[in-house]
Amino acid sequence: MDAQPAQEMRPIKVIGIALIVFSIVGAWFFFSPLSSGYFFTFFTNISHPRWMLGFLITNIVFYFLTGLGVVFQKTWGYWLLKFWLYLCFFAFPIGTIISYIYLSYIKRHRIKQYFYRR
Repeated sequence: MDAQPAQEMRPIKVIGIALIVFSIVGAWFFFSPLSSGYFFTFFTNISHPRWMLGFLITNIVFYFLTGLGVVFQKTWGYWLLKFWLYLCFFAFPIGTIISYIYLSYIKRHRIKQYFYRR
């Protein structure tokens, strides 16, 4: 195996691992009674809207699946990552900067080829 593809994929795999970690930590923070955080007590209260809980669960699952797809270099992981990066453009200013850096890196190093070679 060439060292060059591994070097080019390292930043992409780092963001994949970060998405997995964020989803696990987010699930624990929001839904664990042990964390006794604001959000657990917020969502156990009946008077709050349930769509917020669905939104959180959807985000956590999306982050986890995107991270897994990127780490294991699946085609659907590549497309989920690009979708996530385009969504992050609206998270001004940090999300926009991160999205721009990663999207330009993906284009410059032709990362798509590593997800389609099987």
